[in-house]
Amino acid sequence: MTLSTPDQIQGLEQHLRRSLRPVNPDPEFINRLHDRLVTPRPVVEPATPDSKLPLFIVLVISSLVFLIWAIRQMR
Repeated sequence: MTLSTPDQIQGLEQHLRRSLRPVNPDPEFINRLHDRLVTPRPVVEPATPDSKLPLFIVLVISSLVFLIWAIRQMR
């Protein structure tokens, strides 16, 4: 749908004015939003690959131990 004439645009504006009602936002919400926008939060740096290495090693070793245990249980 394209609005090509000022009459169509004015009709749409009137329709919206009749259909929608103004809402007063909660002052507490406004204050919280203002505080969050004005006060910067500390930036949390993403984990570096080196910090994930010990977890990866533990997962590999525990997987190998479980695999060896499962193979021995099958015999």
